[in-house]
Amino acid sequence: MSNRIKIKETKLLSDNWYTLNKITYDDRFILTQFTEQSRLVIDGCVSTLGANIIP
Repeated sequence: MSNRIKIKETKLLSDNWYTLNKITYDDRFILTQFTEQSRLVIDGCVSTLGANIIP
């Protein structure tokens, strides 16, 4: 298992017709340097199967 990414927080934004989560994580680019990133993830969207990541 890679230790490059550390998930800090998962926040549920919506669970109406689909599940919308905001994921906040640390991404390691250099051996000891982490940068904080966040992405929105849609799961269960009617038009597709699986999850989508919104940049």
